[in-house]
Amino acid sequence: MLNGEQDKYMKFLQTKKILIKKIIIIILILAMQVTGLGLFYVYQGYVYNFKTSYIKKIYLPISKYKLKNVRNLAKAADKKIINEIRQTKSIPVLLYHGVIEEDDGYNTTLDDFRDQMFALKADGYQTVNLEDFQKFMKDEIVLPKKSILITFDDARKDSFYPVDPFLRTLNYEAVMFVITKYSMVPQDSDETFFLNKKELKILSDSNHWSVQSHSHDGHDIYKINNRGKEGYYLTDRLWLESEQRNETKQEFRQRVRADLLKSKNILEKELGKEVVGYAYPFGELGQDDEHNYSQAEEVVIEEASKVYSYSFHQVWTDPRKRTYPDKDDFLIRRIDVLAGWDGEDLVNVLDQTEDKQLPYSDDFSTNHGWFASWGNISTTDNSLYLTSTRTDQGSMAVLEGSFLWKNIDISAEVNIIQGDSFSLIGAYQDNSFLACNFYEQGLSLTKYNKARGIEELISETNLANILSLKNTKAKVGMRVSEQNISCQLNGSDILVINSSLPNINSEGGIGIRTWGNLGETEVVEIKNLQVKYINNN
Repeated sequence: MLNGEQDKYMKFLQTKKILIKKIIIIILILAMQVTGLGLFYVYQGYVYNFKTSYIKKIYLPISKYKLKNVRNLAKAADKKIINEIRQTKSIPVLLYHGVIEEDDGYNTTLDDFRDQMFALKADGYQTVNLEDFQKFMKDEIVLPKKSILITFDDARKDSFYPVDPFLRTLNYEAVMFVITKYSMVPQDSDETFFLNKKELKILSDSNHWSVQSHSHDGHDIYKINNRGKEGYYLTDRLWLESEQRNETKQEFRQRVRADLLKSKNILEKELGKEVVGYAYPFGELGQDDEHNYSQAEEVVIEEASKVYSYSFHQVWTDPRKRTYPDKDDFLIRRIDVLAGWDGEDLVNVLDQTEDKQLPYSDDFSTNHGWFASWGNISTTDNSLYLTSTRTDQGSMAVLEGSFLWKNIDISAEVNIIQGDSFSLIGAYQDNSFLACNFYEQGLSLTKYNKARGIEELISETNLANILSLKNTKAKVGMRVSEQNISCQLNGSDILVINSSLPNINSEGGIGIRTWGNLGETEVVEIKNLQVKYINNN
């Protein structure tokens, strides 16, 4: 009897243990399911936006990179140490939109983007975050050579999901500029192009992204007159259909101010982080004359500076691509990464814009950073050629990376192939500059003032047959120093003025210019350019 009761008790214990195990297993399964559902809810965007092609184009290359990187850690560490010792004077800011699989002639393909990121890393580039960028601008910190800031406009899904794995792998960071009208939509929105609120929260909470403003209503096209002409939100006075008139200047200002605040407030409320940066929609802030409100640029910058610490825009015609420390600089330049650039192309562009050291010489064996402000330029047979187009009255080339130069002597051999004039440019800053102008009747020194849009004569001299050496090489020169500005021909000073004259700046970049009548062809050849520092002590 006793043995029977013991057997029953043992069976009960075994059954109890089995039941407890089953309960534990069920609880674990339920916990895993709940966790899985929770993770799926949070990260479902990764699932829905995953493409099988990403295996070949993203994850396999990343795996190969990691295996290869293990073998190259020592080399990478050495390059990083060298770059940290060498401090940068400026930072290039890169601009992307979408990262797509098939080339559309505008966005960057995934293959090119992958090549660019690996090329940047291999060349020693490191990204900076927006906080360190702000400190750099205020001269509060120094940053190593090869520092870059990467930005994306529009907050498209294809600017996050194909990009994020590379940022994580390379320990890179980036800034996403968000159109709140399209991204800050209800959670159950069927939006498939722009990142939604939940996705932006994930992005914002990561260590690789910063979320900033790209306007609320500003990224659309609007009617600007009664004939149906369309314009931009920040550059035109909009047409008020119900009142059959354009908005007033005051209404324009109020509308712009309200939109700037609305986007910032939405992002800060939903994401819980301060928003300090603003990217102008379409890169437009009223900087050209193709809009119906000539004061738009002044108003937009004034209102934006009341709301944000910095604003970002593209540079298309300005040779100065990099950003230099300046606590008062509100407009930040960005380099638009063009469709079709591979990794080598991007690194070459960055190398060309890098700050150049004195003394400097250029044999024009290739283009070392000459930018065509207008007209055409080319480097062939160790010469730089400037050629006008049918729509330009001449041409102009500016040397990128020369904008911090001061107290310099410039010399070069110049051959006028077609036309009868050329200029040496000095003290180039923000499209304003000094020019030594050599022409048939003589020589003049002028100052181009961007703000006033005119070229002012400072001094001139008549020198008969100054260009009688046409189709032969004449040695020309220009001195730009704190003491004087001089224009030189064949080693002699021809025209000299005192630098202490009002509004004469002696610091900035160098360039070369031709000019003539519209429709005429101007061709100038430049060889053996030399720039050296002048010690005034």
